[in-house]
Amino acid sequence: MPRYCRRCNTEVFGDVCPACNSGEVYGEARPAPDVNVHLHESGKPTAPSRVGSNFAYIIFAILSFIASTVFYVRGYNKMCRYANPEHYGEKVNVYVGGDAYNYIINSSYATAFFVLAVGFMLSGLMCIAIYYLSKPKSF
Repeated sequence: MPRYCRRCNTEVFGDVCPACNSGEVYGEARPAPDVNVHLHESGKPTAPSRVGSNFAYIIFAILSFIASTVFYVRGYNKMCRYANPEHYGEKVNVYVGGDAYNYIINSSYATAFFVLAVGFMLSGLMCIAIYYLSKPKSF
C-alpha cells in the first residue's frame, strides 16, 4: 500500500516527505489540511479570522474618499477662483497675460481634477463593495 504525506499529499517512499520534509506519513491518501479551517481548544472548527484581509479594503476606501475630496476641492478652486489684477495685488490661478487663455487653462485643470476625484470615489466604492461581498454569509 502506498504511503502519503499528510501536509502536501505527496507519495512518500521513506519516513520523511521529500517535498516538505514532514514526518507525518500515513498509509493511505489523506487530503491536505485546509488552511482556512481553525480549530478551537475543544477540537471543533471555528470561522477563520478575516480581520487582516478585509481591513485593508476599508483603509484603502477611506484613503480613496479623502483623495477624492482633495481633488474635488482643487478642481473647484481652479474653476471658481480667478483674480488677475493689472498692476498690483495677488494673482490667483493666472498663467498667461490674457483672461480668456487663463480661463481655458483653468478649465482644463478643473476637468482633470474632477476626473481624478471621480476615479478615486469609484475605487473607494469598489473597495467597500468588495469588503461586503467577501464577508462570510450567515444564514
